[in-house]
Amino acid sequence: MIRAGLVAAVASLAAAASLVAACGSTGAATPQQTLRDYERALSNEDPAAARRLLDQTARASTSEQRFEDEFQRRVDAGDVYQRRVAAAAEADATVAAELEYNGYDRVELVLLDGEWRIQSGVGAVDSRDTPRAAAVAFIRAVEANDTRRMMNLVPSEWRARMSEEDLADWMQSRAAELAELVALLKTAVDAPVSMHGDRATLRYGSRQMSFVRESDSWMIEDFD
Repeated sequence: MIRAGLVAAVASLAAAASLVAACGSTGAATPQQTLRDYERALSNEDPAAARRLLDQTARASTSEQRFEDEFQRRVDAGDVYQRRVAAAAEADATVAAELEYNGYDRVELVLLDGEWRIQSGVGAVDSRDTPRAAAVAFIRAVEANDTRRMMNLVPSEWRARMSEEDLADWMQSRAAELAELVALLKTAVDAPVSMHGDRATLRYGSRQMSFVRESDSWMIEDFD
Protein backbone atom coordinates (compact mmCIF):
# COMPACT_ATOMS: atom_id res chain seq x y z
CA MET A 1 0.00 0.00 0.00
CA ILE A 2 2.82 2.40 0.90
CA ARG A 3 4.70 1.52 -2.29
CA ALA A 4 1.61 2.14 -4.43
CA GLY A 5 1.07 5.49 -2.76
CA LEU A 6 4.67 6.51 -3.35
CA VAL A 7 4.59 5.47 -7.00
CA ALA A 8 1.40 7.47 -7.51
CA ALA A 9 2.88 10.52 -5.77
CA VAL A 10 6.06 10.41 -7.83
CA ALA A 11 4.01 9.99 -11.00
CA SER A 12 1.96 13.02 -10.03
CA LEU A 13 5.11 15.07 -9.52
CA ALA A 14 6.44 14.06 -12.91
CA ALA A 15 3.10 14.77 -14.59
CA ALA A 16 2.91 18.21 -12.99
CA ALA A 17 6.41 19.03 -14.18
CA SER A 18 5.53 17.92 -17.71
CA LEU A 19 2.35 19.98 -17.70
CA VAL A 20 4.23 23.11 -16.67
CA ALA A 21 6.81 22.54 -19.38
CA ALA A 22 4.14 21.95 -22.02
CA CYS A 23 1.92 24.87 -21.14
CA GLY A 24 4.62 27.38 -20.36
CA SER A 25 5.11 29.16 -17.06
CA THR A 26 5.75 32.67 -15.86
CA GLY A 27 8.09 31.28 -13.20
CA ALA A 28 11.71 30.21 -13.53
CA ALA A 29 12.32 26.92 -15.32
CA THR A 30 15.37 26.02 -13.22
CA PRO A 31 16.74 26.74 -9.72
CA GLN A 32 19.61 28.63 -11.34
CA GLN A 33 17.20 30.90 -13.20
CA THR A 34 15.45 31.75 -9.94
CA LEU A 35 18.78 32.91 -8.50
CA ARG A 36 19.50 34.93 -11.64
CA ASP A 37 16.10 36.61 -11.20
CA TYR A 38 16.99 37.32 -7.57
CA GLU A 39 20.33 38.78 -8.63
CA ARG A 40 18.50 41.01 -11.12
CA ALA A 41 16.16 42.18 -8.35
CA LEU A 42 19.20 43.09 -6.25
CA SER A 43 20.75 44.98 -9.13
CA ASN A 44 17.49 46.86 -9.72
CA GLU A 45 16.95 47.39 -5.96
CA ASP A 46 13.50 45.86 -6.36
CA PRO A 47 12.39 44.11 -3.12
CA ALA A 48 8.92 43.35 -4.51
CA ALA A 49 10.43 41.33 -7.36
CA ALA A 50 12.70 39.50 -4.92
CA ARG A 51 9.81 38.71 -2.55
CA ARG A 52 7.79 37.19 -5.41
CA LEU A 53 10.54 34.57 -5.72
CA LEU A 54 9.83 33.26 -2.19
CA ASP A 55 7.48 30.36 -1.70
CA GLN A 56 4.25 30.76 0.28
CA THR A 57 5.75 29.49 3.55
CA ALA A 58 8.74 31.84 3.37
CA ARG A 59 6.52 34.84 2.60
CA ALA A 60 4.18 34.00 5.47
CA SER A 61 7.06 33.70 7.95
CA THR A 62 8.48 37.19 7.26
CA SER A 63 6.58 40.46 7.19
CA GLU A 64 6.93 42.59 4.08
CA GLN A 65 8.67 45.37 6.04
CA ARG A 66 11.17 43.00 7.63
CA PHE A 67 11.92 41.46 4.25
CA GLU A 68 12.47 44.88 2.70
CA ASP A 69 14.82 45.89 5.52
CA GLU A 70 16.88 42.73 5.09
CA PHE A 71 16.83 43.09 1.32
CA GLN A 72 18.15 46.64 1.62
CA ARG A 73 21.03 45.44 3.79
CA ARG A 74 21.97 43.02 1.05
CA VAL A 75 21.72 45.75 -1.57
CA ASP A 76 23.98 47.92 0.60
CA ALA A 77 26.51 45.06 0.76
CA GLY A 78 27.12 45.81 -2.91
CA ASP A 79 28.97 43.64 -5.40
CA VAL A 80 30.25 41.15 -2.82
CA TYR A 81 26.82 39.71 -2.10
CA GLN A 82 25.71 39.87 -5.72
CA ARG A 83 28.82 38.01 -6.86
CA ARG A 84 28.02 35.22 -4.40
CA VAL A 85 24.48 34.96 -5.74
CA ALA A 86 25.79 34.99 -9.32
CA ALA A 87 28.25 32.18 -8.52
CA ALA A 88 25.50 30.09 -6.94
CA ALA A 89 23.35 30.62 -10.03
CA GLU A 90 26.01 28.85 -12.13
CA ALA A 91 26.37 25.85 -9.81
CA ASP A 92 24.75 22.45 -10.30
CA ALA A 93 21.50 21.94 -8.42
CA THR A 94 20.03 18.86 -6.78
CA VAL A 95 16.25 18.67 -7.27
CA ALA A 96 14.59 16.91 -4.34
CA ALA A 97 11.13 15.89 -3.17
CA GLU A 98 9.88 14.81 0.24
CA LEU A 99 6.81 12.64 0.82
CA GLU A 100 5.25 11.79 4.18
CA TYR A 101 3.95 8.41 5.20
CA ASN A 102 2.80 6.64 8.39
CA GLY A 103 2.40 9.90 10.28
CA TYR A 104 6.01 10.60 11.20
CA ASP A 105 8.37 9.29 8.56
CA ARG A 106 9.56 10.87 5.32
CA VAL A 107 10.69 9.51 1.99
CA GLU A 108 13.25 11.77 0.35
CA LEU A 109 13.81 11.52 -3.40
CA VAL A 110 16.26 13.23 -5.74
CA LEU A 111 16.00 13.79 -9.48
CA LEU A 112 18.98 12.20 -11.27
CA ASP A 113 19.28 12.17 -15.05
CA GLY A 114 15.55 12.79 -15.40
CA GLU A 115 14.51 9.97 -13.03
CA TRP A 116 13.43 10.11 -9.38
CA ARG A 117 15.49 7.96 -6.98
CA ILE A 118 14.90 7.25 -3.27
CA GLN A 119 17.56 8.90 -1.13
CA SER A 120 16.22 8.01 2.32
CA GLY A 121 13.19 6.41 3.89
CA VAL A 122 11.74 3.19 2.46
CA GLY A 123 14.18 1.14 0.44
CA ALA A 124 17.21 2.95 1.83
CA VAL A 125 19.53 2.57 4.82
CA ASP A 126 18.43 4.49 7.92
CA SER A 127 19.88 7.97 7.86
CA ARG A 128 21.51 9.41 10.97
CA ASP A 129 22.74 12.65 9.44
CA THR A 130 20.52 14.77 11.71
CA PRO A 131 19.15 14.27 15.24
CA ARG A 132 15.65 14.02 13.77
CA ALA A 133 16.79 11.27 11.39
CA ALA A 134 18.29 9.38 14.34
CA ALA A 135 15.00 9.72 16.26
CA VAL A 136 13.09 8.32 13.27
CA ALA A 137 15.60 5.46 13.00
CA PHE A 138 14.97 4.74 16.70
CA ILE A 139 11.22 4.56 16.08
CA ARG A 140 11.75 2.18 13.16
CA ALA A 141 14.08 -0.04 15.19
CA VAL A 142 11.62 -0.34 18.08
CA GLU A 143 8.61 -0.99 15.85
CA ALA A 144 10.51 -3.66 13.89
CA ASN A 145 12.10 -5.07 17.07
CA ASP A 146 15.34 -4.83 15.10
CA THR A 147 18.38 -5.19 17.35
CA ARG A 148 20.88 -4.50 14.56
CA ARG A 149 19.24 -1.17 13.66
CA MET A 150 19.09 -0.22 17.33
CA MET A 151 22.76 -1.10 17.79
CA ASN A 152 23.63 1.36 15.00
CA LEU A 153 22.22 4.15 17.20
CA VAL A 154 24.31 3.31 20.28
CA PRO A 155 27.37 5.53 20.86
CA SER A 156 30.62 3.70 20.13
CA GLU A 157 31.79 3.91 23.76
CA TRP A 158 28.80 1.88 24.91
CA ARG A 159 28.58 -0.33 21.82
CA ALA A 160 32.06 -1.71 22.57
CA ARG A 161 30.79 -3.03 25.92
CA MET A 162 27.63 -4.80 24.77
CA SER A 163 26.55 -7.50 22.35
CA GLU A 164 23.47 -7.65 20.14
CA GLU A 165 22.21 -10.42 22.43
CA ASP A 166 22.47 -8.10 25.44
CA LEU A 167 20.59 -5.39 23.57
CA ALA A 168 17.92 -7.86 22.39
CA ASP A 169 17.32 -8.99 26.00
CA TRP A 170 17.08 -5.37 27.13
CA MET A 171 14.59 -4.47 24.36
CA GLN A 172 12.49 -7.51 25.20
CA SER A 173 12.40 -6.69 28.92
CA ARG A 174 11.29 -3.11 28.23
CA ALA A 175 9.02 -3.76 25.24
CA ALA A 176 5.92 -2.17 26.79
CA GLU A 177 7.81 0.92 27.96
CA LEU A 178 9.49 1.32 24.56
CA ALA A 179 6.12 1.09 22.79
CA GLU A 180 4.71 3.89 24.96
CA LEU A 181 7.86 5.95 24.46
CA VAL A 182 7.70 5.58 20.67
CA ALA A 183 4.02 6.58 20.58
CA LEU A 184 4.95 9.79 22.40
CA LEU A 185 8.04 10.39 20.28
CA LYS A 186 5.99 10.20 17.07
CA THR A 187 3.94 13.19 18.17
CA ALA A 188 7.05 15.32 18.69
CA VAL A 189 9.50 14.12 16.05
CA ASP A 190 9.11 17.42 14.15
CA ALA A 191 9.59 19.54 17.29
CA PRO A 192 12.57 21.92 17.41
CA VAL A 193 15.91 20.29 18.24
CA SER A 194 18.29 22.15 20.56
CA MET A 195 21.80 22.02 19.10
CA HIS A 196 24.94 22.40 21.23
CA GLY A 197 27.94 21.66 19.03
CA ASP A 198 28.23 17.88 18.80
CA ARG A 199 25.31 17.35 21.17
CA ALA A 200 21.59 17.89 20.74
CA THR A 201 18.34 17.36 22.63
CA LEU A 202 14.73 16.79 21.58
CA ARG A 203 11.87 17.29 24.03
CA TYR A 204 8.88 14.98 23.72
CA GLY A 205 6.22 15.26 26.37
CA SER A 206 7.95 15.27 29.75
CA ARG A 207 10.89 13.34 28.33
CA GLN A 208 14.04 14.33 26.53
CA MET A 209 16.09 12.44 23.92
CA SER A 210 19.80 13.27 23.95
CA PHE A 211 22.09 12.85 20.94
CA VAL A 212 25.83 12.93 20.34
CA ARG A 213 27.51 13.28 16.95
CA GLU A 214 30.20 10.80 15.95
CA SER A 215 31.84 11.67 12.61
CA ASP A 216 28.86 12.47 10.38
CA SER A 217 26.27 10.41 12.28
CA TRP A 218 24.09 11.23 15.28
CA MET A 219 23.82 8.60 18.03
CA ILE A 220 21.29 8.42 20.87
CA GLU A 221 22.81 8.80 24.34
CA ASP A 222 19.63 8.78 26.36
CA PHE A 223 15.86 8.95 25.93
CA ASP A 224 15.06 9.78 29.57
